[in-house]
Amino acid sequence: MKNYRKKIDALRDETAKLEQNLQEEFAALGTHLRKTYPDLCQEEIAQEACREYEEADERLSSTQESKTRIATIQSRTEAIRQEISDGSSERKHLQQEASAVFPGIGRRAFEIFHDNTYLEADYAERFSEIAAAQNEVNRLQAELDEQEAILESKPFLDRIVTRGRVVLLKNRVSSRSEAMEKQYRRLGETIVDSEFIREVNDEELNRIAEPYFAAERRISDIADRAEQLDKERNELESELSQLCEGRRPGKASSVLDDHIQQLRDNQYNALAQFARKVSTILSDEMRKTAASYLERIASTESTVSEKQVTIQRLEAALEVERLQSEIEQVNNDIGLREREIEAAEKQKTELFERRAELEEERAAQENKRGNVDDL
Repeated sequence: MKNYRKKIDALRDETAKLEQNLQEEFAALGTHLRKTYPDLCQEEIAQEACREYEEADERLSSTQESKTRIATIQSRTEAIRQEISDGSSERKHLQQEASAVFPGIGRRAFEIFHDNTYLEADYAERFSEIAAAQNEVNRLQAELDEQEAILESKPFLDRIVTRGRVVLLKNRVSSRSEAMEKQYRRLGETIVDSEFIREVNDEELNRIAEPYFAAERRISDIADRAEQLDKERNELESELSQLCEGRRPGKASSVLDDHIQQLRDNQYNALAQFARKVSTILSDEMRKTAASYLERIASTESTVSEKQVTIQRLEAALEVERLQSEIEQVNNDIGLREREIEAAEKQKTELFERRAELEEERAAQENKRGNVDDL
């Protein structure tokens, strides 16, 4: 028995592909005709298909703009985030550079204060701590110098004691000097926030302090830029939220992709429908310019028709097999019923014969019985 069902399924798959090709060929013809002969859209039979195409085209343009805008906003917000991050890193670096000049500012400011008594009235308190520390260092250094000067003239045992004192004084001078370095740093921090630098207008101090003020100007510029960027980011995120309709951007873009594909399918189907409608009213000139499209369509339609006829024949053959099988089953049922009837007829004859025997026996017994009333 031939496998008609398998052949039918294969032919249907082939036909489906051919019909899809046919739809593509009609869409290609529709594109050609709409571009070459736009007035065809004014024909009554074509107006609906052309309107569907134009509506889909408008929605497609809007949807693509939304998708592009989402991508643009995402790219821009990422750039803003990166610029803010870079600015923050630069600000930290600038702050480190600015703080590095504080000791130099403090040291030079103290030198200016020390050499200009007219400043004492306004800045004496500010410099008092470091002045006291400097005096202590000077005192210790003077004592150290004195002990080192007399070291070699001392007797052996006294020299040992003096060397111990020298070491102790050196440690004290070093410790006080390190402490002063921190004091110079703190002083420098207070000086840049005062009018001291501008008031004394010292060339050397100005040179030392310039990196700090340059860094501060740059830090201020970074802060202003960060504020502008943050405002822009907030506006973009608000716009993005509206475009995404509450969805995450990735999901929103995916939804828009699906919508774009659907709209393109709508356009494609509208063009195919347009071509199907107007193909019956094309002038000879139109047919001539569209000859290649029409020839492919005719060839594909012919192939589809042939396969559909073959499918119908195979389906008929399949139906014949089904009917033949059903007929054979009916014949089997008839044979069974006939055998059942034959057996029933035999049983009926036997029953008739038995009844006759019983009736004959009854008659004999009735003769023996006699009249019932006599009993």
